[in-house]
Amino acid sequence: MHTFFHGWRRKAGVITLVMACVIFIAWMRSPVEMIHLRMTILGRKFDVASLRGELVFSSWAAQGEEDWDWGRMYIPPSLYPDRRLSDKTGGPDIAHHPYFILQYWFLVLITSLFSAYLILWKPRKGA
Repeated sequence: MHTFFHGWRRKAGVITLVMACVIFIAWMRSPVEMIHLRMTILGRKFDVASLRGELVFSSWAAQGEEDWDWGRMYIPPSLYPDRRLSDKTGGPDIAHHPYFILQYWFLVLITSLFSAYLILWKPRKGA
């Protein structure tokens, strides 16, 4: 076991596997709970929201003072089928701002595959 973790690749693979597990837990919680973080950096507001199996990033020009905010909110099952992001869920109204959506399943898949690569593939012999 001592020789298994010799080198940086397998250690990084275990850290990546832990990241995949954390992302998976966030994915499982996202249908019933919305979490958002809003912050102002260099005159722009950035918003990151986690809901319904998606991670939503948006940004717009800040108007007013610099601040940050975060919150959590339970999403009732009656609102779950409604795929539109709006104030119905108590979350950020991003309909008027450009946004980018990442699916959690994609993030879990990528981090799991990368972790498997780092842990299982044997390093090349040095010349």
